[in-house]
Amino acid sequence: MARKKHAELCHDYLEEMKADYEACQEQRKDANEDFRFMMVPGAQWEDWLDRKYDNRARLEVDFCADSVNAYMADWTDNRVAVKYSPDGRDTTEDDSELLQGLYRRDFRRNGGRLAVDNAVFEAAICGVGAFRIGTEDQDKEDPENNDQHVVWSPIYEAHNCVIWDMGSSKKTKEDAWHVNVLEEFDPKTLAKQFPKAKDP
Repeated sequence: MARKKHAELCHDYLEEMKADYEACQEQRKDANEDFRFMMVPGAQWEDWLDRKYDNRARLEVDFCADSVNAYMADWTDNRVAVKYSPDGRDTTEDDSELLQGLYRRDFRRNGGRLAVDNAVFEAAICGVGAFRIGTEDQDKEDPENNDQHVVWSPIYEAHNCVIWDMGSSKKTKEDAWHVNVLEEFDPKTLAKQFPKAKDP
């Protein structure tokens, strides 16, 4: 009975994920074309240009890279940062400074700059960028230590693998109820990471 219920939940989840994936298919295709146009040599001549100018010299004049590089240079000089401030009577400036220091420490030590810069770079190219933020135990070997730190992970080519709730309408996706991130696993790695997993 429990197995059947589990299978039904998986089926419902997959159907919801499929609907979200298909709803943004056109945007994903356009973003992928923009990404390839910038990053892949020869991609500027893909699709109908490839068919129309077959067997002819295909020169590339790259004006886009200069604009993206200038944007990233401006971003590097003027990064947006998290700023903690007291909210209400229960917090003080000292509390804010403590949180600010902890956040800054974790951001520098645990991949924050790489993850955020990659998201900004991809957003500059094709309009979509994302990173993952989570927590990890500071000492995994000590079961009594509950201290954690914040970690950032880049999500490369977010336009292809981050699938948002199709009901969200805001550009920031803050109104989304859920989001799925597609990841590649080879069978051995998958079995090692999820040894109890079985096909529904």
